[in-house]
Amino acid sequence: MALNKGKRARGSNFTKEEELLLVRSVCISWGNYTSKKLKTPMSKRLRQTNSTSKNLFYEKKIMFAEEEIERSRLEQEDILIKRKRDAEKHEWEGELHRKKLELLEIEIKQRMLNN
Repeated sequence: MALNKGKRARGSNFTKEEELLLVRSVCISWGNYTSKKLKTPMSKRLRQTNSTSKNLFYEKKIMFAEEEIERSRLEQEDILIKRKRDAEKHEWEGELHRKKLELLEIEIKQRMLNN
């Protein structure tokens, strides 16, 4: 096999410079390559649908988290209201008990005086 000066020995018909240019252009085009499947209007619509469905998913997730926060805040308020109501009830029962004891003490003193 005779080798031509300036030609590659692999059987290609390009010189080294031409081959380098081809490799560079192929690399550039492959770097920006998008498959034909992804260039169709249908695939664009699918990508938009996927992105909107992802957005909806995350919006729902955020809404759920906000609802959980609101629910826990309301539960905390309910707990505080119940504690306050229980404290008032306990205080009222304590006063009622003290009044009953005072009345009982007065009644005992009256019985002792009458006997």
